[in-house]
Amino acid sequence: MKSFDLISINPKDVPEHLKIGQEKYENGKYQEAVNEFSSILNVAPGNMDARIRLKKAQESLNREKGLLSEKVANPKIKDLKERPGAQRYCLYCVKGDVSNRVCSRLFQCKTCEFGQNMQDLQKAKLAAKREAAVKE
Repeated sequence: MKSFDLISINPKDVPEHLKIGQEKYENGKYQEAVNEFSSILNVAPGNMDARIRLKKAQESLNREKGLLSEKVANPKIKDLKERPGAQRYCLYCVKGDVSNRVCSRLFQCKTCEFGQNMQDLQKAKLAAKREAAVKE
């Protein structure tokens, strides 16, 4: 699928399409998930759940393509790569998620066990927030 292949959705079917998009996301079909969530927002622009899931799917798609997420894509990355090994701080350290960690993979987070664990942790936190929001 190409970017933004919008699907025709009836507004009353939004909950079903949220489930479909989430299943596609969980199965690693990030582009299809992006298309589902974008289609939902086309008919229900105020749907916060679709907005959150769309952003997460877009980040995962960018990560899969080897692009840095918006949060870490900045001029400091080039600077960090040029530093000696002991001064190459992990992107999660730069973002403030951890206090002190040196990068051992030259910022190739998708091949780093620590990076993968951090991504899993962030996914779990997002899922917990969603559950809490649903219960309210």
